This record gives sequence, structure tokens and C-alpha cells, in this order.
Amino acid sequence: MIIIMLKEELLTQTQQSAIKRLKSLLICFLFLVLFIACNEKQSTIDQEIMGLMIDKYAVLPPPPPSINANDTIVDAFVADSLKSLKLKIGVWTKMQNTIGESALNSIPKEYLTLYKKSKKENIIEDATPLISRKGHTTFIVDTLQVKKSMDFKGFDLLFNISKIYNNTSRNLAIFELGISQSRLSGSSAVYCLKKDNGSWKVETVIETVIW
Repeated sequence: MIIIMLKEELLTQTQQSAIKRLKSLLICFLFLVLFIACNEKQSTIDQEIMGLMIDKYAVLPPPPPSINANDTIVDAFVADSLKSLKLKIGVWTKMQNTIGESALNSIPKEYLTLYKKSKKENIIEDATPLISRKGHTTFIVDTLQVKKSMDFKGFDLLFNISKIYNNTSRNLAIFELGISQSRLSGSSAVYCLKKDNGSWKVETVIETVIW
């Protein structure tokens, strides 16, 4: 009888141990699923915002104005033609922080709080696939190739973007974006976006650097 009771006790202990291990594995699995889901959600937000910025700002600058001051029709035609061009956009998912004190003072409070609470990570970990609804071709650039020449080869514009910081509700975003035609011609700004009715909209733009 004692042997049977000991066996039953050992069996019970083994079962309890197995249940504890199973619970631990289940908890780890749930945390892993939540972690992956959060990362995927952030990646989706990053891609949505970058796609929006490319479609909104991927336009080549207009040529110098006509010599004839009254010739505005040609200039307007050229400007409209530039907007319809399908461009090759290089994307560099790392941005050196150029937000100075004056720019910080111009950031709306709700976005500034979000920016100050962030970890100041400047790299977007997953920027693919980028989709342009206007038909622009987008790809992640080879940073070594970019640094070899002052002029860009293989693409028309370079979009240099920082990590995108979101609030917990995922309806506010702040980041820095630089757009350039070459290493000696471009500018950067802080962009504050708000998601309204399922769509991201640019609320505030604060210029930081022109080169």
C-alpha cells in the first residue's frame, strides 16, 4: 500500500512538473507571438508612412524660370509634367540626428513628448517592401556606393529617413526625413503625422538642415 501511495505521489509530482513546464512554454510562446505581432505592426506603419512620403515628395525640382516673364503657361506645363514622372527612389533607412534646439522648440507638444520618450534609435529595421501608389520604383540603397560619388547613380532622389516614433495608440508619428538629388543638394525636416480615418496626414513640417 505504501509503495502504491509513493508511486502515486511521484506520479502526481511528475504530472505537476510537466504541467508547470507546459505553462512556462505556453507563456513564452504567447510572449513570442505578441512580440512578432508588435514588430510586424510597426513594420507595416513604417512602410505605410514611407510610401506616403515618397508619393507626396518625390518630385524633381522645376527648371529655371523662362526668360520671358509672361511665359507662365510653359512653366506650369513643365511643373505638371515633373509631377507625373515615375522616378527611381533610393531609400536609406538611417538618419543622422540634425534636430537642433530651434527645431525642437517648434515641434508640437504631443509630438515633442513622444520624441523625448523615444530611445533615439535612428535605424528602421525593416523597410521592405516599399510600395509607391504613384508608380515610383523604390529600393534600399547600397550606402557604400552612395558615398563613392557626389552625384547619385542609378536613382533620381535619395530619401534618408530616421526611425519613426509612434505613440501607444499608433495614431501619431514623428521622424526626420532628408530628401536629396545629390550629396551636395538636399534638405531635411522633422515631420509630424496623424492618422485620421485610417489615413496618415502630415500635420507639421519643421525644416532642420539645407545642403
